[in-house]
Amino acid sequence: MNSRKGAVVFLSWLSVLLWMAFIFLLSAQAGDESASLSGGFVDILGAFVRIIIPNIGDDALHLLVRKLAHMGEYSVLVILLVNALRQHFYRKRVIYTYAVSISLLYAVSDEVHQVFVPARSGTLVDVLIDGLGVLIGVLLFELFVQVFKPGNDNL
Repeated sequence: MNSRKGAVVFLSWLSVLLWMAFIFLLSAQAGDESASLSGGFVDILGAFVRIIIPNIGDDALHLLVRKLAHMGEYSVLVILLVNALRQHFYRKRVIYTYAVSISLLYAVSDEVHQVFVPARSGTLVDVLIDGLGVLIGVLLFELFVQVFKPGNDNL
């Protein structure tokens, strides 16, 4: 492996690990700390959501933004994993299978982790929402490949 390829592989996996650490740190926040952080996020995105859903209540808005954040976290994770795995594998099916499997296992472990964090809980619903984020991430990556590398069956 040449040094450029080695650097790409290293940075690809480093980005996956850093993103996983970011998700872990967000999940490690106690309930009130997490709610405070997401409150600022709701303030920023709330204006955009209210354009689409003008009559949404504050509690529903807060819940929606938190769940969209879950989906976003796992969309990014699966995209980073696909990018890292394509440094080792060439078949789409293998890459996507590993990326989706790792992402979903991490989602489950994240929810189990939250059971042990004060004022947090782990739920199957959140795993399903994370899984939807994984699916969206795979679709976005595949769309990117189709737009920028048409006719290329490899990722």
